Amino acid sequence: MQYLVIFLLAFIICFFVNDFLSKRGISFLVKKQNITTKRFEMLQKPIFGGISFFVIFVLIMIFSVIYHDSISTFYDSYLCLLIIGIVAFSMGLADDLFQSSPYFKFLIQILCAIVFISCGIVFVVSPISWINYVITIIWVVGIMNSINMLDNMDGITCLVSFSIFSFSFFYELCFSTSLANFELALLLALSVALLVFLFYNSHPSKFYMGDNGSQFIGVMLAYFGIKIFGNFTEIADNDFAINSVQFIVLILAFIIPISDTTTVTINRLIKGVSPFNGDKNHTTHYLFYLGIPIRFIGLIMFFLNLGGVALAFYLIHNFDKFEYNKIYIFLIYPIIVFGFLYANTKISKEKEF
Repeated sequence: MQYLVIFLLAFIICFFVNDFLSKRGISFLVKKQNITTKRFEMLQKPIFGGISFFVIFVLIMIFSVIYHDSISTFYDSYLCLLIIGIVAFSMGLADDLFQSSPYFKFLIQILCAIVFISCGIVFVVSPISWINYVITIIWVVGIMNSINMLDNMDGITCLVSFSIFSFSFFYELCFSTSLANFELALLLALSVALLVFLFYNSHPSKFYMGDNGSQFIGVMLAYFGIKIFGNFTEIADNDFAINSVQFIVLILAFIIPISDTTTVTINRLIKGVSPFNGDKNHTTHYLFYLGIPIRFIGLIMFFLNLGGVALAFYLIHNFDKFEYNKIYIFLIYPIIVFGFLYANTKISKEKEF
């Protein structure tokens, strides 16, 4: 019953916030054309999509303190979420307003990763602590940048993130007790926030997520990626098969962000340009060049990532039943998805939007 109340309240609040903002001409939150960078859609549109995410996040965190009778048990998790949520949103908003340096964004992402480590939210894949810390930093920085890069076409980041948050909520609600109640509530609230935002972000979009949205969603995905997918089993000394399963599960659950970022990075490096330069050469763009309408591209990416999330949870749920030397068959799906998306960038030819 409590989750039904959260669903309804989150839906109403997010709809009100987005509707209010969409009807206001907030000039300082309108995306300016960047004449030095090639973009898929060179339009001036509002970029305050992350505001509704942050509003519902703050409300969930406040209500969690008031109503959660065992919040002290999960103090580190709560503190980590509170800090990284505020920091990531603020950094993204600053970048939207002032076009901050990429180095500034990178330092803030490192700071978020340090908060993770300080609060004990660490990707444990080795008995050696510093290795776990390095991997955690790479994961946090990587997924925040990956989600930011994936936000390159109407509805894509929204749908892909929704596939992870929503499926994670239902699985944790039905089969797992690894999350606190406030974390489950946040998963549900973020799922609803993305669902409502999709109404405004579907093609043709009324406004964009902006860095304030993509950085916030990115750090939330990094957090739940570690909590749900990263540490579902204990590590074993000198047993590479067991320990590497965590990487397989993460690759499955985040197959679209990982595939897009990897493809873009490879292709940009081949061309001799920085991986951080914006362009019209994402995997989503090449699906458009293939002749697929933008609305269907979002659905394709959603179902491809949802398939990976489903396989990840299937592996987690049945992990004890598998022979470790056969677990690698689960890599077939991400290899096929990545192979298709990457190969298409070599086949389809760029055309104007």
